[in-house]
Amino acid sequence: MNSFDKYRTILFVSIFSFLLSCSGAEKKNSELQLPSSGELRSEIPVLVQFEDDLDYDVKTLMATFATGTEGKDRRLDREYAKFPILVGTGARSKELELEGTVTRRVSWSRSERKEVLITIEGNKLTHNCGLGITDRSLASSDSGKKPFRSVRLFFQSTGVRDTPRTGFAWVLGLGTYLLYPLIYTGFVVEKMDCGLVIEG
Repeated sequence: MNSFDKYRTILFVSIFSFLLSCSGAEKKNSELQLPSSGELRSEIPVLVQFEDDLDYDVKTLMATFATGTEGKDRRLDREYAKFPILVGTGARSKELELEGTVTRRVSWSRSERKEVLITIEGNKLTHNCGLGITDRSLASSDSGKKPFRSVRLFFQSTGVRDTPRTGFAWVLGLGTYLLYPLIYTGFVVEKMDCGLVIEG
């Protein structure tokens, strides 16, 4: 096998692994109403941020801001997500969609990833986080005094290997003399799950 055939085989396997992993992306969504302590706070904007200060890689997480009315002056602005994000009355948009991959390098040999899909439309929140929702509105005495409501994301390891992505890392590793897994993903990729902490 000459070098051209070798790299053609690596490219084919890489694309196949990528498509396989994309087809297995979690699309199961749950929906709820964002809390608001009183009718006036239902118009207060929502601040979306991370719950902790761990080093997450969100380079492929996209934020879509929707403005205008459907069928009239509807406009979608799509860009790479930059946290924190304010959405709602007085903010850039009243509608937000976050979609993409959040990854975290755990060690030199291992990383974790989660396909995230979160939408906020007014007071309606839709998400695909398997760890569920923690509502701290009642537990926090000053939540009703803040100038915004809060949605904070947190992530937790599942310990389950992401087989397609691990295979993808190994295939690219063979084509790059192991530089790709050493620099970017490690040799084992595992799945994370996410949850949300909300305050009204």
